[in-house]
Amino acid sequence: QWDKKTGHLAPLYEHPDDWETTFNGNFSIRYWMSQGAPAKKLVMGMPMYGQAFTLEKTNSNGLNAIAPGPGQAGEFTRAAGFLAFYEICQRVNGGGWTVVRDPEGRIGPYAYKDRQWVSYDDVEDIRRKTKFVKDLGLGGAMIW
Repeated sequence: QWDKKTGHLAPLYEHPDDWETTFNGNFSIRYWMSQGAPAKKLVMGMPMYGQAFTLEKTNSNGLNAIAPGPGQAGEFTRAAGFLAFYEICQRVNGGGWTVVRDPEGRIGPYAYKDRQWVSYDDVEDIRRKTKFVKDLGLGGAMIW
């Protein structure tokens, strides 16, 4: 939320709407490897929480939408700007939130309702990232 605009928490690949082309897992992992880090010594982290924002306007709710502050704290996590995966599931499965997915799978989904917005990784994205880890022969993956 320090950027004052929405963005994905942990993109795997560059997205055309990115304002910084190096903020993604693919670039980071390949950069470390290009600098001599052995693949087997690299472990890729994957978030089990979402980055949440409060939008300036309800009708501007895509990537890079103006977001002057953090999203409302979750009932259990109680930290503004962060929602646990299970808090996100409650919102998207029964709370009336709209989910938006990148058809090419470069980033995980984001969801919004009114002025609340959250980006996160879902099961499909964890599978995609796990395949990425295996395909590159990395040392492993971890969740945070």
